[in-house]
Amino acid sequence: MQIGLLMLGDASVQAMVERARLAEAVGYGTVWLADERFYREVYSCLTHFAAHTSKVLLGPCVTDSFSRHPALTAMAIATLDEISGQRAILGVGAGISGFTELGINRRKPARAIREMIEVIRALLQGESVDFHGEVIELHQGSLGGRIGTRRGLHERGTGELKRDTGAKNGRRV
Repeated sequence: MQIGLLMLGDASVQAMVERARLAEAVGYGTVWLADERFYREVYSCLTHFAAHTSKVLLGPCVTDSFSRHPALTAMAIATLDEISGQRAILGVGAGISGFTELGINRRKPARAIREMIEVIRALLQGESVDFHGEVIELHQGSLGGRIGTRRGLHERGTGELKRDTGAKNGRRV
C-alpha cells in the first residue's frame, strides 16, 4: 500500500516544498496539490515540487474541465511529466469551488468528466483531436513536439457522479 499527501495550497510555496520533501523522505508515494480556485496555482507549484524531489509522484487533485480546458490540462500535465522525470500523475473530477465567483456554469459534470478524459487521453497519445461533445469542444487540437505522459489519469468523484463516470471510464485512463 502506498500513502500519499494531499495539500490544499493555502501555505506558502516554500512551506509546501518542505512538506513534499518530508513526505518523500518518509516514504510517501504521491504528493497531490488541490486544484482549488483562489489558492496557489497548481501546476506552477507542482513544477517547483519536482525541482526539489526525486521519487514521489506529483499531481493535481483534482483538475476539472470547467475552469481549465482539457487541452490546457493535457499540455500542463505533459510538461510536468517531462520536468519531473516522468513522475506526473493527474487527478480529474467535476470540481467543487470557485465556479460562482468565476461565472462558470458547471453543467453536466459527469458528461464533462467523460469528455475531458477522452480529449486528454487522445492528446497525450499524440493525436490531433477534433472533438464536439455536449460540454467540451476542441477543433483540430494537438500537443506540439513529442510530449505525453506514461502515468495514468485518476478519476475522482463521489456518489452518483463517481458511479456514472467510473463505470464508463474505469479508474485509470
